Amino acid sequence: MALDPDRRARTRKSFRALFEIAKALAAETGLEELLRQVAREACTLIEANACSIMLLDQSQSRLLTAAAHGLTAAEERGISFKLGEGVAGWVAREGKVARVEDVMRDPRFVPSPRQAIAIRALLCAPLLVKGKAIGVITVSHESRAYDEEDEELLMILADTIVLEVEMARLKRMAYTDALTGALSRLGLEPALEREIDRARHAGAPLAVVLCDIDRFKRVNDERGHQAGDALLVALTARLRASVRLGDAIFRYGGEEFLVLAPGMPLARARAIAERIRRTVGEAPFDVGGAPCQVTLSCGVALLREDDGPDGASLVARADRALLSAKRAGRNRVEIASG
Repeated sequence: MALDPDRRARTRKSFRALFEIAKALAAETGLEELLRQVAREACTLIEANACSIMLLDQSQSRLLTAAAHGLTAAEERGISFKLGEGVAGWVAREGKVARVEDVMRDPRFVPSPRQAIAIRALLCAPLLVKGKAIGVITVSHESRAYDEEDEELLMILADTIVLEVEMARLKRMAYTDALTGALSRLGLEPALEREIDRARHAGAPLAVVLCDIDRFKRVNDERGHQAGDALLVALTARLRASVRLGDAIFRYGGEEFLVLAPGMPLARARAIAERIRRTVGEAPFDVGGAPCQVTLSCGVALLREDDGPDGASLVARADRALLSAKRAGRNRVEIASG
């Protein structure tokens, strides 16, 4: 029996989407780029308004958005669920697909505080390695309900990408700070070399913002190291909310963080540093159920022609600017001279 025209068109579209994903896998692109392409093709494959791919963090207790298509930047930064929380958290915990016709009638659904697009129906599949979820892929639509064929297609997609995702995830975890989820200092040197090379080939600026919590030792001494750790985790979340999606956040030292900002001229880098400083200092952090008010000092440096390819001199200038901010009274942003 011949397929009807609509079914035939959808079959062709499905093969095309899977072919594009297979090409991306074969090209060995970076994890973020691969997942963004998968999210984009998933919207075509499943006829969705939006798709998000979330991976479990190092503690295996929280899903963090790794890539998305059809979401606003604020939504993409803000979507995160504990294991078992929301539909995505349930799927990750149970290792089963969830097909929801109306999210308002499903008790598992937890709307994101930054949700901007309308959602009625969603389909969420686990990314399974040896029967255990390492993450989930979710598609949603404002009106269209999903069926068994959609569910099967999403599971095929999940099975197609999961091993590549797991290998890339493990590699990235080696460069991730276990406490805060920021990138670790171990990954800073290769990232600097890569971004400096890109900046020089493109003739584009590259900025570094080095941040340090003012009087952090006092928090540890007065409240204990667990409170200090909780503060670092909460502060990292505020840093992520203050920078662009393409900026990389590294835990540079104990209470020092470095933001690597490609394509950012000096004026914008200073504005970002000021935004970071204000965001951290404007409201207390909840540390163990008690408010904790801290401030942040920042040093900003821009890539120069005489900087070496490893970025050591670039970071050193940002470090000197940070020291200047500390000496000038803390809770300040200073720009590296030259």
